[in-house]
Amino acid sequence: MRSLVGDEEDLTGWCNLTDILRFRRAADLVVSEDNAIDAATRCLAGSTLVEVADGKIRRRTPVAVEDSTLGFRTVYVEPIGNANLDAVRAVFERVGKVDLVRIPKRGDQYRPFAFVEYADQDAARQACATFDGASLFDNVVSRVITRFEWAALRTRWNDLLNNPIASTRRASKTTRKTNSNDSAGVARCHKRPRLAAPAPSPQPI
Repeated sequence: MRSLVGDEEDLTGWCNLTDILRFRRAADLVVSEDNAIDAATRCLAGSTLVEVADGKIRRRTPVAVEDSTLGFRTVYVEPIGNANLDAVRAVFERVGKVDLVRIPKRGDQYRPFAFVEYADQDAARQACATFDGASLFDNVVSRVITRFEWAALRTRWNDLLNNPIASTRRASKTTRKTNSNDSAGVARCHKRPRLAAPAPSPQPI
């Protein structure tokens, strides 16, 4: 679909309707190839998702472009105690401009952590250096890392939960290797000394 829209620098999002009609589900909207464009235009005239004009089609609401720096501009902080959005923002605005503060919820309960999105990466790095290990909320030491680091730790933790056997095998292998080295050392310590060969008997003259 990206190739149909055109150059990435083109922000209009228009693509030819004839290209869309090549897809089977779109082709089912038309009666025949002779009036395919007109039929598709009439079918999509009342759509709230797309708009059609001059034989072209595009989304009414453009797809948001993913920000590759978001994971480095956002910091994860826990625990936050009973702090609300304003309290969290007030703390983290000390080192830079905060664009967004989010405290996730599970059901009706807020989670004990928050995400703070900064306007730039330098402010996020400064927040980690300044606030990690500090008593921020309710006199409890907080952990502050970038969201990128948090995501990596979460992935590793999920891997351990989903595949505990592999983790146990790795731990057992390390233990066996350690025990083997210890046994070898004990064996060397208790190795019997080699007895000297008996002196030869004197030969008669």
